[in-house]
Amino acid sequence: MNGIRKHRAIAEQLAVLSHICATFYINSFPIDYSSCAHYFILMNTKVVLWVSWLGTVGLSFATGYWVTGFTDRAIEAPSANKNTGAGEKQRSANWEDPTEANIFDGLENGPSTQAGEFSQLSSGSSGPLEQLSLPSDWRRAELQAELLSPEEAIEWAEAVLTLPAGPNRDRLLSVILKRMALTQPVAAMGLVDRIGSVSAGESARLGILESWGKTNPGAALSWLESNRGSIPGRLQSNRFEAWINGYAEANPSEAFTYVTALPESSQAEMYRKRRLVESVIASQVESGQIKEALNSLKTLPDGRVRQEAMEEFYSEWAEIDPAGAASHFLESREEGSERVAAGMVRAWAEIDPQAASEFVSSLETTDPAFEVAISSLIERWSRFDLEGPAQWLNELPPSPEIDRAVSVFSVRASREDPAGAMSWAESISAENTRSRVMQRVAGSWKASDPAGLEAYLQQSELDEETRNSMRNASDSWRSRWNRD
Repeated sequence: MNGIRKHRAIAEQLAVLSHICATFYINSFPIDYSSCAHYFILMNTKVVLWVSWLGTVGLSFATGYWVTGFTDRAIEAPSANKNTGAGEKQRSANWEDPTEANIFDGLENGPSTQAGEFSQLSSGSSGPLEQLSLPSDWRRAELQAELLSPEEAIEWAEAVLTLPAGPNRDRLLSVILKRMALTQPVAAMGLVDRIGSVSAGESARLGILESWGKTNPGAALSWLESNRGSIPGRLQSNRFEAWINGYAEANPSEAFTYVTALPESSQAEMYRKRRLVESVIASQVESGQIKEALNSLKTLPDGRVRQEAMEEFYSEWAEIDPAGAASHFLESREEGSERVAAGMVRAWAEIDPQAASEFVSSLETTDPAFEVAISSLIERWSRFDLEGPAQWLNELPPSPEIDRAVSVFSVRASREDPAGAMSWAESISAENTRSRVMQRVAGSWKASDPAGLEAYLQQSELDEETRNSMRNASDSWRSRWNRD
């Protein structure tokens, strides 16, 4: 590189020197215009010197241009034999800034290539650490880790453990250990102890138990029972749920047989059994095993476990095929299935509230499912839109069956339009419900626009006692009614 710069400098000096020399010689001959012959001789001499000078300048320019091009090419093409350092990846001339790289880049190359890069990570190598500096880098690594084979996951785990501790590293390690646990669950559990964060370590255990439940549910269950220790019951339930999720994904019928045989002698046991039954049913629905899930439900005796399992079934089905779930519900609904309808409509409304509203409209207002379904619809719909549910409710005649839905909408609307929300609250037919909702709307109105609330009270036909009660209304209810 230094030699190239030297040649360029020589070329530039030659150009300057040729200019000085040509100028000196051209101006060194005085012209005597009285002698015609002398004039032509000198003029011819000047022409020759000018041509020579121009040729020198051109040659110097060409030399400098060639040297510059050679330098640029030498800079752009590093030697293929150059040692770039341990763990550092060479970058081509069209390398993109990692801040603009797509997080899915590299997935098409397969996990094997990526595993080799990360296996070279070490605390003393700064090159690869630069690749995991931005949130998008860590997310890309997590996506790549989900494609690893168990053997590659082992290499990644050892490499990532050398990185500085932190939330990003812990999340990535959880994904890696989950993949590793497909063949080496005990070793994966051993590596969890090297995660600094307690919560991140527990998250990693849940992922390992899910993978372990797929491949060897019996061994995973033995680990669960022998490592019970003194952990809280809720934490142990979460571990069982992770295990049963993996078990149900691999063999749903066996998993269902196991959970239905669990005892129900205490409230804690009943709670765990309900959760595990729901997990198995959800796994079946998510994998498209609708008929198998229905057959499983038919074997459950009447009671709370079966009721909540039915709710879970239709809610999960509604997320995949809401029309199919609704049709089956109407054809085979059972007595006391109001909560099932509510859960199904709630899930449907998050996908297509307009279609869900058409289903609710198809129910008779005297149907016990109508009241809970319409309130669930409005509760979900009003999270995303206020005008749509307002127009839909406005088309329905006032009745006690829609009071609950109007109450929900009034409370929701009080955030954005307290005056309009108060008008809705006034339309509630049940007196006690109307008074309670108006108090809550007044609390929200007072918090955002006390003058507006006072103007409303002065113009209203309410008695003085009710006015004073609404003036003193608190907005503390919002944390409960407006919970997302």
